[in-house]
Amino acid sequence: MSQNNGPMAHSPARTVMRCSAAGLLAAGLTVGAVSAAAAETAADPPMPAHLNIDGDLQLAPGVDLLKIDAQGARSADGTTTGTYKATVQLGSSSTPITVTGPVTCIAVDGADASLLYPISGIMGTQLPGSLENALAVQVSVHQGADDEGDMAGVSLPMPTGAFDGCAPAGTPFPFEGTIDAGVG
Repeated sequence: MSQNNGPMAHSPARTVMRCSAAGLLAAGLTVGAVSAAAAETAADPPMPAHLNIDGDLQLAPGVDLLKIDAQGARSADGTTTGTYKATVQLGSSSTPITVTGPVTCIAVDGADASLLYPISGIMGTQLPGSLENALAVQVSVHQGADDEGDMAGVSLPMPTGAFDGCAPAGTPFPFEGTIDAGVG
């Protein structure tokens, strides 16, 4: 004996298939919308920006670690140019160890800014071809307001390809000098 529950009755298998199809369609639309939004964001040209750093990253106030001299700019088409030079210091004395490289990425977010540079030279010499630009360093700065002092942070050298952009990172060290960053 068959039971008929009217025109709206469905077998459990048919109901599951309809729900699954609706779920897949919704997931596909969601992924498509997210992908389209990501494509729009990726296609938007970056804002021009600049970052100039000139001063001393300190382990503690008055105890210098790096003398940084960096200038960089990002144009409206996203091209970043500039130079980076840092001399290792012991307290207030400079050592002969100087690291140089081109600025390849700049990010500015309000009072925080960052740059990325691949290491192209150490102590005024060029590195052997296979090592030149193989490792990169990120330098982040925070422009203090009022009684808050400027701060800086430096990443350890990592493979250049390991960086995905250069959004500002931590700035745990005091910075004595000039930071000039902006967009537009």
